[in-house]
Amino acid sequence: MILLLLLAVMPLLARAHQSPAEGVATARRELVLQQIGALTPADVQIAWAREAAPADVSSRATIMVLKKDGYEVAVAGSNGFTCAVLHDWPDTLAPTCYDAEGSRTLLVADLFAERLRARGVSQREVTQQVDDAFASGRLKAPQRPGIVYMLSPRNRVYDPDTDKVIAVSGHLMFYAPYATAETVGTGKGAPHVVNPGKPYTLMLVVPR
Repeated sequence: MILLLLLAVMPLLARAHQSPAEGVATARRELVLQQIGALTPADVQIAWAREAAPADVSSRATIMVLKKDGYEVAVAGSNGFTCAVLHDWPDTLAPTCYDAEGSRTLLVADLFAERLRARGVSQREVTQQVDDAFASGRLKAPQRPGIVYMLSPRNRVYDPDTDKVIAVSGHLMFYAPYATAETVGTGKGAPHVVNPGKPYTLMLVVPR
């Protein structure tokens, strides 16, 4: 009983020595772990990750799962694709499958960002550190055209326009470093530009 009480109190004592910002970041990380992160069984994460791409792709892809300190490989693949359930915010869920070029570039940025979140870094600071890493050359933008599969029916992503988490139908994304709505066009039939003007900009297309 005493041990159980100590285990319950220790996180509270640690949080008492944090700044307000650190406390918020830590609380966010704990919420991630409670909702969808390391507490989601690996086999469930693997199944959800495989939903991101066509079976012919995901069945031979490398699958990564989220643990307490970040992502790790759960299944070694053979086709250059890498699939994982990504989480930018506590209640987002984005089964994603990168091709070989994305695995070499943008996935590395995702893994870097998740390691920062595991340390309790705020999302604003995570974004800044990711941008700084691209600017310094530590992280690389895709160097050729390629595809990111997000065909899962479970997609829940953060919408910066509404500041809300929304459900998004299965879709495809294509690398478009530094693209904006102005450079690719707007209106009916035009792709949606995700993270416009960034090295990690993507064009989103919903299959008909």
